[in-house]
Amino acid sequence: ERKGTSVFTAPEGWRFRYQSTGVLKATLYDAKQNQVGQPAMLIGGGQAEMKVGKAGQYFFMIQSSGTYKIEVLAP
Repeated sequence: ERKGTSVFTAPEGWRFRYQSTGVLKATLYDAKQNQVGQPAMLIGGGQAEMKVGKAGQYFFMIQSSGTYKIEVLAP
């Protein structure tokens, strides 16, 4: 599966938590379609968290082969 999320507004100091039961690659982009940092990847399941920090508008492009969940967390 490959899909994009809606654009969301994040505050200064934000982070995101992601988990998957299969393979997940979540690439973060700003509202101008510039990639932000390295893609978040999980292979074989698990969970992790990444800090982004900079306030702004963002969206994810997601490729996955299992179930997944991405949570945007305020500071």
